[in-house]
Amino acid sequence: MVMRILEKSKEEFANKLKTMNTPLIKINYIEDALRGTIDIAARAYLGDILTELYVEMKMFDKAARALSNKASVSTTFKDKMELYCRAGDLMAHAQRLEEAEGLYVKAMREVTEPMQLVIKKRMKDAFLKVANEMWVGGRKSGAIKFYEKLIKMPLDANEKAGVKDKMMEMYKNMGRFSEMKILQGI
Repeated sequence: MVMRILEKSKEEFANKLKTMNTPLIKINYIEDALRGTIDIAARAYLGDILTELYVEMKMFDKAARALSNKASVSTTFKDKMELYCRAGDLMAHAQRLEEAEGLYVKAMREVTEPMQLVIKKRMKDAFLKVANEMWVGGRKSGAIKFYEKLIKMPLDANEKAGVKDKMMEMYKNMGRFSEMKILQGI
């Protein structure tokens, strides 16, 4: 259902959103409003609200896409980097490994060499956090994708040992003995 959008300014949108009860109604309204012609300040405001609502509703992939779209039109390198990194964090949380990595790569293209190291660390931390959450939540077969990616990244000795131990246990439980032998050589 397409809503009729009469509001044009940020203040009008803020007042209208206060009258809406559920996040899904707000999401539908904002998506319809963003398809129309509104001023830049209102578009930025609605984009931020939409991202917050997506995160609240655990629609992490949509939130990441919204942030990525905002980053693509951002004017400063710092804003682009931060938005792409936040989008990468959310995409990792949505368990979309390749897309998350692509967003971090976009962020690295926007900055100088020293900042690229910070982004790589942020990517490693996000992947490690998601993998550990999946491990604890009992989704070990999903966590293995993240651990396989992490083992190829530069990790400190403790992190590498922890990742390797978890991978060895998962490979053993899954009967993937050839992968265990390869991992023992790392």
